[in-house]
Amino acid sequence: MPVTRPPKALPSIFIPKTKVNALVKEFDQKKRPLLETAIAKEETRAIWYSLEHFEEIMRELYYLNADGVRVYFGAYGPESGKYAGQLSIVFVPTYSVGPNTHRDVVMEEEENYKERSEVPPAKNLNFGALCKPDCDGQELVYPNDSF
Repeated sequence: MPVTRPPKALPSIFIPKTKVNALVKEFDQKKRPLLETAIAKEETRAIWYSLEHFEEIMRELYYLNADGVRVYFGAYGPESGKYAGQLSIVFVPTYSVGPNTHRDVVMEEEENYKERSEVPPAKNLNFGALCKPDCDGQELVYPNDSF
């Protein structure tokens, strides 16, 4: 018989599906067409990351004693094959430098960068699955006119 647990409060990052849908729809209708015109192909609609990826990010944040993450928007260059021009995001750890002030961590400027850069990573997690072009078999829920 399954154990019944008391309900856990929703996380503070919870966004109702109607709000998620509105945000995605706004991007889909107003921003994505402009980007697709600029790159002359379908633009990235979503990026999937594994739980393992986020666990690795968290381990690194704790290792650095970081206070958070800044998310930058980027785009792949022409040398990136099928990803050329596609929207991407970049996670950059931050340090607190004052009240409500955060400085990006520049890994190459960290005191042990040289030593750390010589240790091969256990696995390359520097990649999320871009949907476009890598959507095969992926079901995207948003935008959805039924919400």
